[in-house]
Amino acid sequence: MIRLANCVAYTNVAPPTNLVLGAFLDYYVFEVTTNSVETRFEVVPLTNEVNAYLRRELLLPRSDYFDYAGTNTGLNPEYFLVGSNSVPTPLSAGLWFLAVENPSVLNRTSTYFVRVVNTSTTNITRLVNEVCLDRTLPPLDPSNCQGVDYFVYRVPSNAVEVAFKLFHVDGDIDVYFTSNLPLPSSTNGFLALAFGTAGGPFQGSFAAPFATNVPPLNGPPLTPGDWYIAVVNHSNSPTATYSICVTEYVVGATNAGGIVRLSNGVAYSNTVPAVGRPALGPMPLTERQFYIYTVSSNGVQANFESFGASGNVDLFIRRTVPLATELLTENAADAASVNAGTTNELIVLATNSSPVALAPGDWYISIANREPAPVNYNVRVTEYIIDNGTGTNGLVSRLIGGDCQSRTNAGTNVLGSPAIDYYFFTVTNGAARAYFELSGLSADLTLLVRRELPLPGLTNYDAISANPGVCEEFISLSTNAANPIVLEPGNWYLAVVSTNPMPASYTICAIQSDVGDARLRISNISLVTNWLCLSWTNTLPGVFYHVQALSHLGSSNWVAFSPTLPGPSAGLESMWCTNRPDAFHFFRIKEGPGPKLLNTSVALSCLECRPTGFRACWTGPANQQYAVEWTPVLVPATWQSLTNVTSATTDFEFTDPDAQCGVPGQVRFYRVLPLDR
Repeated sequence: MIRLANCVAYTNVAPPTNLVLGAFLDYYVFEVTTNSVETRFEVVPLTNEVNAYLRRELLLPRSDYFDYAGTNTGLNPEYFLVGSNSVPTPLSAGLWFLAVENPSVLNRTSTYFVRVVNTSTTNITRLVNEVCLDRTLPPLDPSNCQGVDYFVYRVPSNAVEVAFKLFHVDGDIDVYFTSNLPLPSSTNGFLALAFGTAGGPFQGSFAAPFATNVPPLNGPPLTPGDWYIAVVNHSNSPTATYSICVTEYVVGATNAGGIVRLSNGVAYSNTVPAVGRPALGPMPLTERQFYIYTVSSNGVQANFESFGASGNVDLFIRRTVPLATELLTENAADAASVNAGTTNELIVLATNSSPVALAPGDWYISIANREPAPVNYNVRVTEYIIDNGTGTNGLVSRLIGGDCQSRTNAGTNVLGSPAIDYYFFTVTNGAARAYFELSGLSADLTLLVRRELPLPGLTNYDAISANPGVCEEFISLSTNAANPIVLEPGNWYLAVVSTNPMPASYTICAIQSDVGDARLRISNISLVTNWLCLSWTNTLPGVFYHVQALSHLGSSNWVAFSPTLPGPSAGLESMWCTNRPDAFHFFRIKEGPGPKLLNTSVALSCLECRPTGFRACWTGPANQQYAVEWTPVLVPATWQSLTNVTSATTDFEFTDPDAQCGVPGQVRFYRVLPLDR
């Protein structure tokens, strides 16, 4: 009996089987130690076939008594790979006996060699999370058991992803993985990373992410327990060098692979490390940070954003792992925002978005630094949820037709609070018109409306009311509208946008009228002494109306003549009276708010005759529109339109180039009228 040494081949000649005495057996013994992880027994025929039998401890193995047997024909070798999970007999410490026989009865001897390759815990390096190791690997030489490095990493039960990273690679190497024993190799496990070709070595870096939900690289999904890695150097690369490390991604952890859980609407400030650029490739994954947000079952839209960055960062999101840890997984992200420089990043997903729609469950967010220095930034997810009627559990308040809600917009300077309040209104079948109103404003606000998702914004809306100053906002939609925005049954979303850095209070209303509702009718016009009174019926309760006036039918500049007049309760008549206006002779009732009384005055600041014509200046509210008219005589006046004037500031002016200042008989009278919005 011959005692075998680890990784030392022994060559022998087996005599043929005797027809009377039977087969002659060569016996070998190898002692497996307590720290052995895997042992491979090899029997390789060189001239004629041989059979092999393996057994742990006595009795000695033979053709009818063994734990493992190999009876391949021809020159096919016999391999017994025994590990701690092998059957029928797992690897354990003690003596293992190997028997080799020549099955030939034709008086032919068989030359062969045997070898045992025992891999113990001392041959397998246990990796530690985020601790990188540098390695030099000699060429592959199976006869001397060199050219392969083994590693093991224990995946914790709470990891959602683990990335095995090789970088600073210089050589022609392959990397194999298994999620349990036996150890990985070209015939066991799966190839995850391949560096180089038969033509020579490769220089670079790569990462293999394994996630809990998706089997990457034709391998299994991530599971808790020991994962084994084999790094193999091909013989055409004299010596390979590389670095290896592991990063595990755990929700709530505080290390580089920690995944921070975000709360709805709450900004999280962080600093992402600089991009590492060693000579042969980046130090993987140190320039990225990760977050998780759980979308609720009744969320209709979520805004994923990074803002206030001190450098260039990019934003990636994905419904499930793997995370966007490098270029390949960045390209696999469900959505990305990759603006240059310090521009804010924003991804908006709604339940009707395409190609990726918002869905309940965990969403993973990755922030990638593109700078050679650390970058400070804020990340936030704002989920919009339609409330259940209590008005307390959602960021999209439900409006009921005819009812109004009083709210306060937080203002643009409140970190974590958006400057937009959202509402939701359902237009029912049979609706002919819908009215959306803002009143009682304490600061300038803008009203937006959009049919279906995504939620409206200043660059994404179907209708807008943006009156300047502290004025009511009003949007009216109908089923027979001539413009592209036609009222349709379904969900309509409203946005109240503040451009004021301070909180702004307001009241919002949504009112719907049906096809059978009577149309507005002026029921009476009376002129008593110096008073003009108008009466009208069939208004909708709560809807804004105002009186407009026109000087003569040759003009098209209807002037807003009354303040806002909300419709009274059903069945009641509206009435409005004013001092008799000598300058106006025609009147009508229009839907929508009237001007603020204090905002309609015109304070003239200049009246000048110039060579270029007559010039007049005045002050008024920014963005207000004014009509300028003129007449050659005041009695009777024949007002003619000259121009319309507006300004983004409070300063307004016009010049009449046809005025002939100082010329006898060439007289012109002017008036400036604030226009209806």
